[in-house]
Amino acid sequence: MGIFSRLFGKRGKSTRKYEDIYLQARRMKQSPEYAFKQAVDRAVEEGVFASSSEAAQELYEALKAQVDQEELPALEKAYNKVK
Repeated sequence: MGIFSRLFGKRGKSTRKYEDIYLQARRMKQSPEYAFKQAVDRAVEEGVFASSSEAAQELYEALKAQVDQEELPALEKAYNKVK
C-alpha cells in the first residue's frame, strides 16, 4: 500500500475495471442483468470484494451516474437480483 493510500484512506477497492467490464458488455449488446452479474462475479473472483452483495453495492453506486436514464431501471433490477 502506498503512502498516499495510507494518508487519504483509500482501501484499494477501485471499481473502474469492473465498470469497464459492464460498459463493454453493454456495448456488445448483452443484457444489463448479464453484464452486471459478469462484472460483480469478476470483482469477487479477483478478491477485490469479499462478497457479491458488497461488490454489487459499490458497482451499482459507481454505474448509476454513467448509464442512460432509460437503462437505469434495468440496472436497478440487475442490482436487486445480485444483492
